[in-house]
Amino acid sequence: NILNDIFSDRWIGRKDTIEWPPRSLDLTPLDFFYYGYLKTKIYEIRSENLEEMQEKIVNVSNSITPD
Repeated sequence: NILNDIFSDRWIGRKDTIEWPPRSLDLTPLDFFYYGYLKTKIYEIRSENLEEMQEKIVNVSNSITPD
């Protein structure tokens, strides 16, 4: 509890005073690739309804490989 001694319960961490959720403001690979790629592919051709757009989202997501 050295941080509490030095900073009087004013520090941020995972196990104590102020809870800091993992990846709260950190960028993830999804921020760099997935969302942009998904948006590009989904809006290539206009969807006629919500169901069609949802189907496109699933299909594009399933087409992405780890490579």
